[in-house]
Order: sequence, then C-alpha cells, then structure tokens
Amino acid sequence: MEILASRPGNHNETLVYYVSPSGEYQLAPDNRITDPAKVGRKGWHAFEAKTAKEKEYVAAKMAEQLWKKKKDMEVAKHMREAAKRNEIRASARLRLANPKSPLDALCNQKTIEKLDEDEAKFFKFLTEEFDPNKRTSGLEIEWKDAPIGNAARGEKRAGLSA
Repeated sequence: MEILASRPGNHNETLVYYVSPSGEYQLAPDNRITDPAKVGRKGWHAFEAKTAKEKEYVAAKMAEQLWKKKKDMEVAKHMREAAKRNEIRASARLRLANPKSPLDALCNQKTIEKLDEDEAKFFKFLTEEFDPNKRTSGLEIEWKDAPIGNAARGEKRAGLSA
C-alpha cells in the first residue's frame, strides 16, 4: 500500500522553493520551475516540499527570515533617529532646569519620560528571539470574536419579527 501524502499526483500539491548560499529562502514563482538560474537566481538551490510537515517547516523558516528582516529595519531606524532623540532629550532637560511655567515643566518632564519609555521598549525588542509558536497567519481583527451586521449595531431582533 502506497502512502499518497508522500507523493503528490500533480505539481499543484508540491511546493518548490529556492535557498540561497547565504541561507535565504524564497518561493519559486511557479512550481514547474525547478531551476533557479532560469529566474535569475544563479547559485541558488531548488527544493520541493511535498508533505504538510515539510511545507510547515518552509513556512516557519520564511516567517523567521521576515521577522529578522523586520527586526533589522527597526534597529536601523532606531540608530538613524538616535541623534535627533538625544537632541530632543537635551533640549527638554535644559528647559526643565529653568521652566517658564508649571505647564512647561510638566510638558518637558513628559517628553523625557516618553523618550526613556521608548528606549526601554527598544532594548526589550532588541533582546527578543523569534518564537515559531507565536507566529500567526491571521490579521489582528481575525483573532477576536466580534458581532457583525445588524448584531454589531444592536439592531438584531429577538423572537418572532412581524
């Protein structure tokens, strides 16, 4: 007896993906293209994922890859904006040393607190590691139950309608 899940009958059930020499994963533009050089990926290797477990593995690796790219972009953004944040903090400290009014002192104190809070959030984000179990494919709106249609507006009738 042959296990059908291990050998798909057509190419629609097979996932073809490419892996670069540096370890980057990329889906093939078409499952019939098993030569990466044909689509400008010279030096890359082509692989096929046929079972659900293999496909889930590829999806997890691609999710990790995208998460790392996002983290790198956030770090680069933070580093680009560091000089401006330091300038804002120094300015707020100077104005806090000699405030023009109690409201001005409060605003400057809040500015400094907000900058410190953002810095703490960044360092917490910097120490995070990718968690494949936390990965979700749904939108945030899909995570929680919410009434739709007439029920959302409170217009749903109870009982028999006349």
